[in-house]
Formats: sequence, C-alpha cells, structure tokens
Amino acid sequence: MLTACPFCQLSPDQFVWQSDLIIAIRDRYPVSPGHTLVITRRHVETYFDASPWEQAEIWRAVGELKRAL
Repeated sequence: MLTACPFCQLSPDQFVWQSDLIIAIRDRYPVSPGHTLVITRRHVETYFDASPWEQAEIWRAVGELKRAL
C-alpha cells in the first residue's frame, strides 16, 4: 500500500530554507537544538539516489543552515 508522503503535506511557511531542489524544516522531535531535516523536493529513496545537483544543493543547504545556527 502506498502511503502519502509527509513532506508533500508541508506548508512553505514551515520551511527554514528552500531552493528549487531542496527544502529544510526543523524536526518535530529534535534530538538536539536546531535539529533540521534537509529534504529533496523530488522523491528519492536515499541520498545516493539523488542527482549530483541535488546532492550539491543538500550540502549547500547544510552549510548555510549550520552558519545560521
């Protein structure tokens, strides 16, 4: 059975960072202060299934979010 993607239900006002390829949100159940999820807009199974452009954008987001924290 296919379940709905929980990230597709997010409102843009929940994004703490976004680009054409990536969104980032604060985790609802953080394990540490500032715990943030960086998610591809396109559905991929794992990081390794993301395109090289998506992978680069993930790390760009991580860098910017790290500086912001």
